[in-house]
Amino acid sequence: MAEYGRMDERESVLADTLKGAVAGVIAVWVMEQVDWFLYNHESAQARRRTQRVRPGGMDPAHVMANRVAHAVGAELSPPQPHPAGIAIHYGLGIAPGALYGALQDRVPGLGVGRGALFGLGMFLMQDEFANAASGLSAHPSQYPWQAHARGLVAHLIYGVVTDTLLRVLKGPGRLAKFAPGERA
Repeated sequence: MAEYGRMDERESVLADTLKGAVAGVIAVWVMEQVDWFLYNHESAQARRRTQRVRPGGMDPAHVMANRVAHAVGAELSPPQPHPAGIAIHYGLGIAPGALYGALQDRVPGLGVGRGALFGLGMFLMQDEFANAASGLSAHPSQYPWQAHARGLVAHLIYGVVTDTLLRVLKGPGRLAKFAPGERA
């Protein structure tokens, strides 16, 4: 009987991980729409400054795609966006979504802010630290404030969309569990 309970829990974690991956894919797509909208409404000066400081003029996912291509002796053909860069961008959104799906109901406080805290964490860890530390982007101080604001808003949207979709995918019992006014 105990073995059945462990198998049931493993299946539940796997199902939640897959739901998180699905939520992550959709959340990346929504995040991209918001990011492009904001980018297209920035001043031309802010867009030029962002483009100028980006390594090779590329976003981090395309820098990574080019590094992988060079490592295997290939060359990515311009222009950006390239399918390999897009695939990496989506992968970078699917993996955290899957992890969030697996942990959402298992780590107290993870769902605080309906995913906004998760999105904030993604922004700080990925955009403001890891990308620059790995050379996928310039140092954060080189970007205009608009790029940071746009990234923050896009990642908050990513977190909220991921959380919301997980609540829907996990079913009505999950939605009722955290009704408005209740703590997550």
